[in-house]
Amino acid sequence: MRKILVVSILLYGISTHAFSQIPRGKTDNKTGTTLLSVGLGATGWGVPLYVQGERFLYKELTAGVESSLRFNSEVVAGNTYRHSMISIGGLCNYYFDHLAELPAFVDLYAGASAGFVHVSSSTSAAGAPSYSGKRDSGLYLGLHAGGRYYFSNQWAALLELEFGTMLGGMKVGATYRF
Repeated sequence: MRKILVVSILLYGISTHAFSQIPRGKTDNKTGTTLLSVGLGATGWGVPLYVQGERFLYKELTAGVESSLRFNSEVVAGNTYRHSMISIGGLCNYYFDHLAELPAFVDLYAGASAGFVHVSSSTSAAGAPSYSGKRDSGLYLGLHAGGRYYFSNQWAALLELEFGTMLGGMKVGATYRF
């Protein structure tokens, strides 16, 4: 019984301290707010390192830019090919915070993106035929949905799922709001 009481008091103290850091009760008018996000992802075509920035045009609507860098290797007919992909594009998000009556420390959004992807390939095998991989350079279109959890007025954790013509997968990262 004493162990349960001690554990309960510890959990209560930890949770009270953790939730006291959340900016509860702050106004959620995000007009003019800029978000800068960085992180890593998980895709079928390597681990992307990404950077994205967006600016609120209105309480629920943002526009911004994004860029990612991915590397991948594959073996075809005994030859190892290394691919790198660099993407740059624009994005637009709609935030469901007011519609869903979410607290000020949670963001839930969905949006679309479009841009250009440059793919380059190389191999160290002499005389190997050229192979550009399963993907080639070109335009991409995508849809995504995600959320942020703010630990303070400026910092948030980010999780986003994306689906598209060339890019797709999951992003995990941090967002700084200023």
